[in-house]
Amino acid sequence: MQVCTETHSKLGLDTSFIKSGTFRKQLFLAVCTAIVVLFLILMDMFPLIWKTQGKGYYAKPSLKCTNNSKSTIRVLCLILASAYKSRQMAAIENTWAKRCDKYLFINGQTNNPQIAETILNVPVLEERRHLTMKMRHAFKYVYRAYKGSFDWILKCDTDTYVVMENLRNLLSHVDPFQPGYLGFHMKAWRNHRYGYMSGGGGYAISWQGFHQLIHKGFKNGCGEEDGSSEDLNIGLCLGDSDVPVLNSRDKDGKETFHPANIQRLLRPPHPRPIRNRAWNKVRFDLSFYFKTGREARCKIYQCM
Repeated sequence: MQVCTETHSKLGLDTSFIKSGTFRKQLFLAVCTAIVVLFLILMDMFPLIWKTQGKGYYAKPSLKCTNNSKSTIRVLCLILASAYKSRQMAAIENTWAKRCDKYLFINGQTNNPQIAETILNVPVLEERRHLTMKMRHAFKYVYRAYKGSFDWILKCDTDTYVVMENLRNLLSHVDPFQPGYLGFHMKAWRNHRYGYMSGGGGYAISWQGFHQLIHKGFKNGCGEEDGSSEDLNIGLCLGDSDVPVLNSRDKDGKETFHPANIQRLLRPPHPRPIRNRAWNKVRFDLSFYFKTGREARCKIYQCM
């Protein structure tokens, strides 16, 4: 220390500040601040799942045998659409929608509304900024009209393709009379640690979870009533309704609900938004994306 001090003195450096208590306090505060910042970064990168376990917000579906046969699982498919997407609606009707027990396209208000048994026209303007309100109206109608008729409610978009046999296989391991919902789990903003399911990949809500969403969430004014982020707003409402997020991954830990197209999935690294916002480490199973004409997209669930 004496040599260093003499060296500093020869160089004309003032070492009195370094020896002072003020410097030590500032150094201590700087180190503490760095530790806190590092901790917050790690919290954002790796959500504390252990905090949510036991509180009904992150639970694994029971993999033991249930009394549910795949053929007896009743699924109502709600497809968020619009009167301007008649080609996509026709493609869905001619393919996977036939394997739903019932399906409804959710359309908003237009000058020329479509009238059909499979179309539910809700009293909301047909604009993207009203997607949340469209689904809230649809959910309320479905609950009144079909109470007790279905085990699961599947919500997806017109660019989603669902292998219903695989979806039923996944749902056969979960009790529909217990609250819960499945999908591609995403992180919400930093002060909400329960996350939500991606709307692009679709999500399935058990009937009991649906019941709680209507009676606990909507009735108590959960979340935002309108907005373009339908998946986020409905997901936060489900969290406020004590509906747990269930583990939708297969036995190999791969995702079964896919929010991205096949080109992006087959060319690693995965899309940055998905990697940054995915709740789990991204490991995808098979999914498919078809480009025909004007961006006709399909995402196929490979539920193991």
